[in-house]
Order: sequence, then C-alpha cells, then structure tokens
Amino acid sequence: MDADFREQLQKALGSAYTTERELGGGGMSRVFLATETTLGRKVVVKVLPPDLTAELSVERFRREIQVAAQLQNPHIVPLLSAGEGNGLLYYTMPYVEGESLRIRLARDGELPLATAVQVMRDVAKALAYAHRHGVVHRDIKPENILFSEGEALVADFGVAKALSASTAGGQAGLTSVGLALGTPAYMAPEQAAADSSVDARADLYALGAVTYEMLTGSALFPGRSPQALIVAHTTETPEAIERRRPNIPAPLAALVMRLLAKRPADRPQSADDVLREIEAMGVVGGTGMTAVPIIPARASWRAPRSRLAAAAVIAVAVTSTLVIRARRADHAAPSSTPVVAEASIAVLPFVNMSSDRENEYFSDGMTEELIDRLANIRGLRVAARTSAFAFKGKQADVTQIGRQLHVRNVVEGSVRRMGSHIRVTAQLISTDSGYHRWSHTYDGDLKDVFAVQQQIGTAIVAELRLALVGRDSALLARTPTLDTAAHTLYLQGRFFWNKRTGGALRRAADLFREASAHDPKYAEAYAGLADTYSVIPAYLDVPADPALDSAEEAAHKALSLDSSLSGPHATLGTIFQGRWQWEAGDAEFRHAIDLRPGDATAHHWRGMGLISMGRPSEGMSELRLAKQLDPLSMVIRQDAALGLIFSREFTSAEAEIRAALALDSSFSGSWLTLGEVFASEGQFDKAISAFRRGLALEGLEPFAGNLALMAVAFARSGQRDSALAVYRALERRARTHYVAPGALGVIALSLGARDSAVQLLGRAIDSHDAFVSNYFPLDPAFDSLRSDPRFAELKRRMNLP
Repeated sequence: MDADFREQLQKALGSAYTTERELGGGGMSRVFLATETTLGRKVVVKVLPPDLTAELSVERFRREIQVAAQLQNPHIVPLLSAGEGNGLLYYTMPYVEGESLRIRLARDGELPLATAVQVMRDVAKALAYAHRHGVVHRDIKPENILFSEGEALVADFGVAKALSASTAGGQAGLTSVGLALGTPAYMAPEQAAADSSVDARADLYALGAVTYEMLTGSALFPGRSPQALIVAHTTETPEAIERRRPNIPAPLAALVMRLLAKRPADRPQSADDVLREIEAMGVVGGTGMTAVPIIPARASWRAPRSRLAAAAVIAVAVTSTLVIRARRADHAAPSSTPVVAEASIAVLPFVNMSSDRENEYFSDGMTEELIDRLANIRGLRVAARTSAFAFKGKQADVTQIGRQLHVRNVVEGSVRRMGSHIRVTAQLISTDSGYHRWSHTYDGDLKDVFAVQQQIGTAIVAELRLALVGRDSALLARTPTLDTAAHTLYLQGRFFWNKRTGGALRRAADLFREASAHDPKYAEAYAGLADTYSVIPAYLDVPADPALDSAEEAAHKALSLDSSLSGPHATLGTIFQGRWQWEAGDAEFRHAIDLRPGDATAHHWRGMGLISMGRPSEGMSELRLAKQLDPLSMVIRQDAALGLIFSREFTSAEAEIRAALALDSSFSGSWLTLGEVFASEGQFDKAISAFRRGLALEGLEPFAGNLALMAVAFARSGQRDSALAVYRALERRARTHYVAPGALGVIALSLGARDSAVQLLGRAIDSHDAFVSNYFPLDPAFDSLRSDPRFAELKRRMNLP
C-alpha cells in the first residue's frame, strides 16, 4: 500500500476503522484489511476508483448497499456498511479467513468432482436466497467465491446493482469499469449485449462458467482479450464439457451445458431449479469439502411423495442433516415430546407457479390465510406459520416433515395467477404413509380467493372426519374483504412483515395503511398495522411510546370491526406489558389463547411476560408449549434460552440455544443469546466471539441493545477500553438517532458508573424502553445493581413485584 493512499484512506475512514494492509485480487476496486474500532473485528474495506465515484450518487449508493446488507444467508458474505470521505467511496464486509476459489484453481487446476459440485451447490444456495429477495449478483466469478471452514461463500452481492442504480442515467459510464456490467470471462450473452432485461438467469450462466472451470481447470474461451471474450460468449458454443473430462457424470455435464445456453429461456429458470437437479444426482457432501462419489439417483415405488416430485423422493442431504441435528438437539435440550394427534396438519408454502416471481407474496399469502382458517377449527392442531415456512423451497420428505412438526398430515399445493384469474391446486398427504388422502384443482377469479380457501378447508375437515361446531363454520367461511385491491395490498404487507427487518417493517406499515384506505372495514389490515407497530421497537432503534400508541389504536380498530380475531388481543398484550401494565397484558394473552388455543405466538409472549412478572415456572411452561406448537421458530427457542438464563439455569440455556443453532446457524439472535450464556458463566472470550458473530449477521447498523451486551462482556473481562469505545460510539449515534437509554445504562453499570447507570435506567423505564422490557431486572448483566436500594425503586417504577 503506498503511503499517500493509505493516509488518504485512513482519513476517509476516520476513527471507525484502522487500516492494516492491502489485500490482492480486488478487480476494479482496491481492497484493504482493517479493524473495526467499536467491535474489534477484522473487516474488508473495498475502495472504488475516484473516477467512478465522481459519476455516482453517493447517497443512493449508500441506500442500495443498506438494502443489500439485509441479505443473511450462511453462503453469503454480508455487506456491512458504505461510506464516503476524503474523496473516496468505500463499502465494508466481514473478513473471511480463507482462500478464494481463484487461488484454489490457480494452485490445483481442475477440482475433484465432489468438491466442484459442493461449491456449485453452495453458490446455488446463495443465489436462490438472494434471487428470492430480488437481488441479482451480476458478477459471479472465482474471485467472489471464498472458502471458510470448508464452506463456499459468495461476496459482493448487491454491489453491481448499487453501482448501476446510483449512476446518473443508469449504467452510463460503467461499462468500461466492468463491475456493473460483469466480468467478461463469466458474462452472460444478454449482459454482453447490455440488455436492459437482464435478470437472475445471468447469474446462472456465470455459475455454469465457474463450474466449467472448476471441472476442467480452464475457463471458457481462454487466452482472449475482454472484447473477444464478450463476442465469444455471445456467438460461440463452448466445447462439450464431457470431452474435456470424460468421467463427469452425464446428468452433471448436461446441467452445466444447459446453464451455458445462449438464450436465457433455454437455461434452468431459477437457482432453486439448479439445486433440485444437483440434489437429484445424489450428491452428498457432508460437512466441509469431503469428496464423496456422485451416485445417480434412483426412484423407488415404495418411497413417499416429496414436496414437488411427482412420484418419488430422493433423500436430500441438507434435509437429512437438519433432521439428524434436530434429533441430537432434542437430546441436548430435554423437553416433553408431544403426542401426535391424528387431527394434526401442516400447511406447507404453496408454490408460486406464475411466470411473474413478484407474485410470490400471493402464494405465501394464500398459505398463511389457509393456516389461519384451519387454526380456528377446534380439535385440529395446525403447525405454526414459522415452522411450516421453514420448508419453503426445500424438497423435503413428508415423513420427515411430520416428525419435525409433530403432524400426521400435510397440505401442499401451488398457485398460478394470470391477471385476475387464479388456479389453485391442493393436496392432503399422510405423513405416515406418504400417500395422498385428497387432492383438487380450483379455477376462478381473484375475487373468489376466499371461497377457494373455504372449499379447501371444508374438504380437509371432511377428510379428517372433524365436526364443525359453533363458530368454526362461520370462521371457516368468512370473507374478510370484497376489495381485491385491498386484499392484494394486505398480502404484500404480510410478505414484508414476515421479513422482520427495519426497512421491510416500514414498507409493511405503508402497505397495511394503503389496504385499510381501500377498504376501511378490512379488520385484518388494521391487525397487520397493529402487529407492525408493536414489533418495530424490537427491530429498529426508535422510541417505544409512539409505536405502542399507534399499535394500540390499530388493534382496537381491528377488534371493533371483527371481535372474533385473536391476533389483536395478543398484540394488545405486548402493548400493555410494554407499558408495564403486566396484569392487563396477561389478560389479553389469555383472551387470545381462549379464542385460539393453538396460537404459538400468544403462548410465547405470555411466557415471557410471566417470567418478567416473577412467575418463571408458569412462564417456562408457556414457552415449552409454544415450542411444541412451533418447533422450528428460532425466536421462540431464543426466548426459551433467555428464560433459562434469567432463571440462572445456564447449562440448560446453553443446550437450548445450541439446539437452535443446529437447526439454523444464520439466525443472529441465537448467537447473541449464546453470548449471553457464556457471559453469565464468566466465559468472556467465548461470549465476545459469539456476540461478534451475531452482530455480523445483523447487517448494516446493529441494534444498540445487542452492542451493549457485548460491551458488558468487554468490561467484565477487563477490556474496559473496548467497552468504553462501544459506549462512546452509541453516544455519538444518539446525537442523530434514537438510542435506547437502557443500552447505555447497562454499559455504564458494567464500567462501575453506578449513578449514571441508575439515571439512564430510570429514563429507560419512564420511556418504556424496549431494551429494559426484555432484560431488566432479570438479566445477570444487572446483578451488580441488586444490592443497591435504588434497584427496588426501579422495579417499582416498572410495576414489578
């Protein structure tokens, strides 16, 4: 690194980062290793060329990077932030301690078959996730594929889009730079032609080019200039891969060559399609890059029907691993195994068969509404939405689904929307035998969607020989709105609400408001608005009181329009308890459970409230029930572990959270809670490591309360300077953004500034700070304050015993 540029970069980064050295392989950007001051973690800083920066809207670039930073997947290196200063524009990402695929190819040449296929599968998983979230990479190449502990990770997701979107006039001026357009050696023909309709299939072409290189040791069309490469990708057919490496299995060779088709329509149409073909080959990679032979898949007439295959199922490695880990986790975290009732069912996410992927919200919404209708039928146990949607896009065996969700039946189907016409196909399948019990196809108009849901529900009830009594029939047949535009807006709102990110929640609130404006009598639209406002303080650093006031108003409006709804009562429970009205909140939770006994969310929220009220035994009982009703919910498992921490059962808490991590290691809350466990046990190095991993998964700007918990671990381990750095960073943030005073208070307490801590915690309690609602006064982080007489006064101000 030349001294002048290093000094220029350090001035641009300010005190937030300390540069260490320049890394190679940055393509058009210069890449540096740096240490993030606040968190003490290694990051990569990529600096864009000044001539390119001059053509960009810096603010638009930052916003686009912030959107891309919401991508959280085990095979994606997340973006962290974007900044500008001293004439330089840069973005940051976590430092991955491992080599790139480019380095491995340069050293080893062609890779073993199983290794190449596992890398291909890992990249396809990253693409499938990103494409579902509307992000196309546009620059898949070996330099952007990194290895960490044997897994392949893809870097720079969203950067090309950010550059393109932030350039005046679209892509003007960027083609010579190369990133927004792509890298010539891996560029799809439609990218080379600067086609404005380039979509996710361009990434699939690049995946084919990378896989071709892994399997043959040579790139497509080697030894040519960038201009000649662009022409070759557009006009020349690559040499058949089986001629270059005869031992490649025919299904794999065929897949690679189809990925390299000139026309996008001739390629696989999605990364999910690619994944299904890879898994159907019987590729089993285990953990890491273990070489395992590729075995052609064979269907057995005895195999139960899979989620998408027409006749047979091939055991999928990732699903099998999930099941095995879940079983091990069950041994690690003992809990009562529920008896599986005959009248139990899971509604799997309906597949969007529409040509427009934007209709994903409609198929997801159809699934959610069917779950909602069936959940109102007494005597029928319905798996919660979170657990059912854990299988979205996965080709899982219905018998495995039955074991994991404790159900005897599953509903699966598809939705095709063509303008105002809809076609819905649904099947009821036994998880014991794998055979169909019932199936039907419905054609109709968009306005008939509720009637279709009623017909499916009625058919399921009849097949399961359940009796509809009292309000069951009315709830099954209800039509929430006659306004199709309002219903569409509502479904879009739920789609964003389920993403649970700050930006998505803001978008959800806008959509729910638009839905209620279209139909002022649409109770569900107000219920959605209440749900959104009630959770915003837990996902965004915003004051709680205004959000709770808006949530309460919307919840009461929903109930005034439809008193049969249970959801708004559970929402009111969180609102009241967020204002320290504990008994009133518990009454609302009980009302919600009376209306819908199988509501996992109501049991979950009531359990946390009971623990806060000093009734831990009852609270943990509610949390165990919630976990049985929604076994794959990471949030419920996280809070069950927190409940055990609050009860000082640290060994059980660790077992609980490790069971959650075995199911999904990409959920930030699990790592943060593991950090809480280690900190409570005095294992501070492990705690800090877990906190850092969780915060890295949070994205652009971590939640202040989570930063505070790591700062407490710093202070308690003797790293006072690091704890103080976090405190000062949050103080700086508080000058322009809301920062929970409780977060500052707990850091002050850990640093021995008890008077300041008490003052800050008092402010937090008076403002109904969401941080103290979740943690005070049960968390071990506050133990040093318990002997202070002011501790009892703080509890009294929260109306706690």
